[in-house]
Amino acid sequence: TMAAQPQWGPAVTEIILFFVFGAILLFFFISTSATAVGTLFLSKDLEFLFSLPVRARTVFTAKLVEALVLAFAFVPFMFLPFLIAFGIGYQTPFYYYPAMVLILLSLLIWGACFGLVVASFLVRILPARRANEIIGAVVGLTAVAFAFSFQLLDARLGDRPSSEWAKTEGWQPLIERGKELMEGSLNR
Repeated sequence: TMAAQPQWGPAVTEIILFFVFGAILLFFFISTSATAVGTLFLSKDLEFLFSLPVRARTVFTAKLVEALVLAFAFVPFMFLPFLIAFGIGYQTPFYYYPAMVLILLSLLIWGACFGLVVASFLVRILPARRANEIIGAVVGLTAVAFAFSFQLLDARLGDRPSSEWAKTEGWQPLIERGKELMEGSLNR
């Protein structure tokens, strides 16, 4: 548990949360950009919707809501379980959970706003299909960079002397709490 390494507790917690929330923001920025281009500019039903006797602004608003719903649909399945497990594993105080929800909502809104602005800007200067290809390339390059960053981190950690690794042996707070939770023996 964190009690085994008290000098690392605050630093590790801060680093983990920084990277998790940074990844969430980047993820929503990229996914909203890709979804917005596809939904707002490449959707097959746009011709039909614009032929209806409704204002273009109404069609755009409906497609914008559709893009946001598609971008936000997987939040409960992807990020909330990790953040809740983090709170349980680190035995965070009660205010962690409302703060987590507020921060997650603000990251969703910021990521969506920036993603929609980037998508609109790209479609304004490029054809929609080309903008979609560029966003797809950025997504692929980001995934490759993310994978390489973990390999570099692993290589950097591999250079540590064994005396430093001995300090971390048996230190797995989330795994330990997860096992206790699955066994039903989680002590609060």
